[in-house]
Amino acid sequence: MIKKFLISLILPIMVTFIGAPVHAMKQAELNGKVYIVTYLNASALRTSYQYMFFSSNGKAAVVPVSNVDENGRPLVTADATDAQKKAPARIKHLLNDRQYLRKQAKSRPVQISGKQVKISSNGMKEKPVGHLTADSRTEDFTVEYSGNQQKYTSVQFKQAPVMYQYK
Repeated sequence: MIKKFLISLILPIMVTFIGAPVHAMKQAELNGKVYIVTYLNASALRTSYQYMFFSSNGKAAVVPVSNVDENGRPLVTADATDAQKKAPARIKHLLNDRQYLRKQAKSRPVQISGKQVKISSNGMKEKPVGHLTADSRTEDFTVEYSGNQQKYTSVQFKQAPVMYQYK
């Protein structure tokens, strides 16, 4: 009888608190990794892609690309800008030369503090801050913005394939 009473008290509390928690991330979890970043607006009609190379101290070098294929390789399209046309060579240079990466990584375009994320890249403003979605992990995570406060409503970070990670 006492067991049933305790279970009836504890069960609702456990369901309430255990739920689906949002993974709180730390800035250090990004260090030394390369991410493919996709910027999406509300209707998903306008997308923008970047490679972000995070150094060991949290700073990052950003390489804009016109598109990414299903294997994570940068594609150069006919309407690509000069920077996007040079992206494959620059990506290779950043992967192979750590000194070049340290020189290029001058700022922190992504700042994570628990469940809040500030992005200051690709026309995004630092305020208002975005929030991590419930399914966020270090390998891939999504930052969402409410309303039309930012140029893009969501930003997806996906860890680049092994061939685009530091060796």
